[in-house]
Amino acid sequence: QGYVLRRILRRAARHGRLLGAHEPLIYKLVPTLVDEMGDAYPEIREKHSHIENVLKAEEESFGRTLETGLDLFEKIAEGTKGKVIGGEDVFRLYDTYGFPYDLTEIMANERGLTLDQQGFEKAMDRQREQSRSAAAFEGHLSLISNIFDKEKLDLPATEFVRNTLAIPAKLLF
Repeated sequence: QGYVLRRILRRAARHGRLLGAHEPLIYKLVPTLVDEMGDAYPEIREKHSHIENVLKAEEESFGRTLETGLDLFEKIAEGTKGKVIGGEDVFRLYDTYGFPYDLTEIMANERGLTLDQQGFEKAMDRQREQSRSAAAFEGHLSLISNIFDKEKLDLPATEFVRNTLAIPAKLLF
């Protein structure tokens, strides 16, 4: 449900931007919302200050993402040959700049363009696989750390020596 609300908020923020509102705007609607809906939903009356703060923070955060993403989208759209924006470009907007796929799709449609959804999915799958590989590597590092944990090996503390060319050492394997 948070994801759906965030998507709605981001679309509204983009439309506000199209109307010339470059500063957070939606959070200012909370008092009206409380007046209209507060009796039916008393929790919004009780938490109106928190709701305003969360909305404002989300708008500010997404405003930075939107600014960068809009500029990059323009460059990508202008450089697109044909009617399809490549999946790698859509993925880069999403992964690197946090630009939502659905918003990219709406903006592309407004220009008479479509997105290479299969290319985007392939890039997503590749990213997921890299994440899984990185997680597996972290697991291996944890195992190695446990194997060579100095307390488990009952080794003395490391002694740091300066200005010495040779130091005696004991090899463990």
